[in-house]
Amino acid sequence: MKMLDVFAGLGGMSESFLMHGWEVHRIDNNMLLKSVPNMTIQDVRDFVTDLERKIDEYGIPEIDYVHLSPPCLEFSTAYNAPGPTAQRENREFIPSLELVEISIKIVKLLQPRYWSLENVKGSIKHLKPLLGEPRQIVDSMVFWGSFPIMDMGGYKPQHKKDKYDPGKKNPLRANYRALIPYDVSNRMRIAIESQKQLTYWF
Repeated sequence: MKMLDVFAGLGGMSESFLMHGWEVHRIDNNMLLKSVPNMTIQDVRDFVTDLERKIDEYGIPEIDYVHLSPPCLEFSTAYNAPGPTAQRENREFIPSLELVEISIKIVKLLQPRYWSLENVKGSIKHLKPLLGEPRQIVDSMVFWGSFPIMDMGGYKPQHKKDKYDPGKKNPLRANYRALIPYDVSNRMRIAIESQKQLTYWF
């Protein structure tokens, strides 16, 4: 089974897949993340250019699952985020949707069996015109896409600020705060692996 994790950060969403034998490929542009297993450091725009060239030459690769977590700062409702700051200053703020649009392009190019795009709750009003209603909301994480609903029975929300925030001086602070818990990765993996393909019945 193969998974592509785009805007992977610390690799939280793909960790259970990696630990359970999937072939995982992670993409991020932050050089500080180069030690994350299976990580390729590359700007997503360059990745799409390379992907288009490879598809033209070799055809569409078989990918079981693509996950994308485009950076969420512009959609955040936190006090110091761009949107709330602009509101306090009585000026208009229109978040960029470029990375979300690139994410959609990646999905269209790869045509995976399953895909998901995750962001914060503040993104819903901005992404609904592009992606429709969210497929599933788990705590502060909003998931769009085509994937089997995760069974979240017994799930306990993670207090990310307390557990993952090493302090403002840490250059990976935002990545720790955005880290998708292993439990969510594991439940998505179980949901996907539990699906029966058509060939199972023949």
